[in-house]
Amino acid sequence: MTESSATFVQGLAPRKLDHQQARLEQRLYWSQKSGPERLAAMTELNRRMYKMRGIDLDERKVDWNPRRVRRSHD
Repeated sequence: MTESSATFVQGLAPRKLDHQQARLEQRLYWSQKSGPERLAAMTELNRRMYKMRGIDLDERKVDWNPRRVRRSHD
């Protein structure tokens, strides 16, 4: 690897964190985001999850309203 391709921005170099440190850092990151930014991120994560499972969110929803059905008398 050459020197030019291994240029890192100070503070953005990969670090080794244990589980507790990673959770604290993640909480700090999200605590600095506004409510609408957090909501947008969660919405995108949910969309990706549904897409991975093959569920189309834009597909027309099935009408599950109850209906009266006549019973046939045998």
